[in-house]
Amino acid sequence: MLENAGIVEIIPGDGAVVRMPDTSLLEKPFENLVTLRSIPVSDLVEYRKLTEIAVAGWAAQRRSEEDLKQLMQCIVTAEEIMDRDPDAFFEQDIKFHQTIAASSRNQIAPIFCRMIYSMIGDVLLKAYLKKTELARVNMCKEIICIHRLLYAAIYEKNVEQVKKVMEIHLDAFTLAGNRLLDK
Repeated sequence: MLENAGIVEIIPGDGAVVRMPDTSLLEKPFENLVTLRSIPVSDLVEYRKLTEIAVAGWAAQRRSEEDLKQLMQCIVTAEEIMDRDPDAFFEQDIKFHQTIAASSRNQIAPIFCRMIYSMIGDVLLKAYLKKTELARVNMCKEIICIHRLLYAAIYEKNVEQVKKVMEIHLDAFTLAGNRLLDK
């Protein structure tokens, strides 16, 4: 049972060896709960507001020059592909947030960020696909604009500004999720 759960590995001649925990083992069950609507999107939004605002603040305090390069690369790549490839665009959006989580230097933040984004990626894409072509372009431009504001606040190590911008960003996601659920 422990072997099937990925907790131990049976090595012939050596017996059972405890494996390094793999966080992906936790991610799938949570993703399934959202997919099956056992966890409402509103709960995810509420949790994101609590955690991502704090994580962004930590990133502003603790970021490195390499973190800044990675954040800017996400923005530049998203700008280049925003009107050609929505899947790749939202991958860059998620990568941007994962980079913020890693920049926080809190070892738990990237794990929960991956879990949350594996659950909400579908919500983002569905909200996008329900829009008109012009609304899609505007949605992508708004995301990029907010990401640039987040980048600037992190670059300047302005904790209060990054928290305000992240709150605005999450409020926009809440609106998109609510509109999707209403239809």
